[in-house]
Order: sequence, then C-alpha cells, then structure tokens
Amino acid sequence: MEIQRQDFEGFVSLFKRNVHEALGSVKDDPMFKRLSEEYSQVTCTQEFNNWETFESIYLTGKSKIWVIRDKNQTVIASVGLTIKETHGEIVRLYVDQKHTRKGYGNMLMKTAVEHGLSNDCKKIILLTPSSNEGGIVFYKKMGFIEMGRHVFELQGKKTNLRILSMMYKDQKVLP
Repeated sequence: MEIQRQDFEGFVSLFKRNVHEALGSVKDDPMFKRLSEEYSQVTCTQEFNNWETFESIYLTGKSKIWVIRDKNQTVIASVGLTIKETHGEIVRLYVDQKHTRKGYGNMLMKTAVEHGLSNDCKKIILLTPSSNEGGIVFYKKMGFIEMGRHVFELQGKKTNLRILSMMYKDQKVLP
C-alpha cells in the first residue's frame, strides 16, 4: 500500500532500525558503524525531518513509496521508486529483521518495478554498498545486473558503491 501521512513515523523508525544492516560484512567495523549512524542522522535531519519535506523528495510526480504494515499497523517493510523522465531509482528498501524471508521484499520490489514500467521507465537503477552481500544476491534474483562500481571516499578511506541497473528492452523483467 502506498505510504500515507500516518505511516511516516513508522517508516522513519524502520529506516533507523535497518540502515546499519545494509553495510553487510563491514557492519562491525567501527568506522562504518559510525558512518552509518552519521548517515542516519543526516538523512533524518534533511529528508525525514517532517512529512512535507519527505513528500517533496519522495512523493512528487510519479514517484511513490510503498509500505507493508503488520497486524498492529506497525510499518515492517518499505520500498520507493523515484521517477525522473524515463528513469527510475529504487530507494528505501527496508524489511524489519523480524519479518525477513516472508516475501515482503520481493512483493515490494515487484510493485516498484511494475510501477516504473507502467510509467514508461526505460531503466531502473539502485545503489547499494558493495558490502551488502545479501542485498546484492536479492537484487540479482530480481533481475538487476551490475552496471558499474563507483568508488567514494569517506573520511579519507575508499569504499565501493555498486551501481546495479535493470534494463527493459526485450527482456523478461521479473522472475
């Protein structure tokens, strides 16, 4: 279901609980742990500080965010697709650790990709740290292929960020 204003606090809480997990094998590295905490703080300040700011970034035009709630109406999973012209970007895919391996990520990704296709996206990309091994396996199962790798320098230390992209020309998009 598309995110509603009443889901906002639950979405931010899900983000805070899950952003660190995306670091994968390096999540116990003190520098990466600190960087994920700083990233979480900056994101909450600049993008999630209130509903109006969040809406202006993620819910304009054809861009959307979807959430799944549990029986208590707690947000337990999310994904977004931002669309600019004929390109989409998967953003904010999170599944609460207590609810992984239940098909929620798969369902949300299919929803986002189908939304992109129905809105004439020729290409859908996502960015993920190269240390997010589990996420990369999942994205590849969903049909994404690695298109490139960009090296970012964070506090003087180089880190890899994989750029995964899904192309739609004459391809079966989803398994």
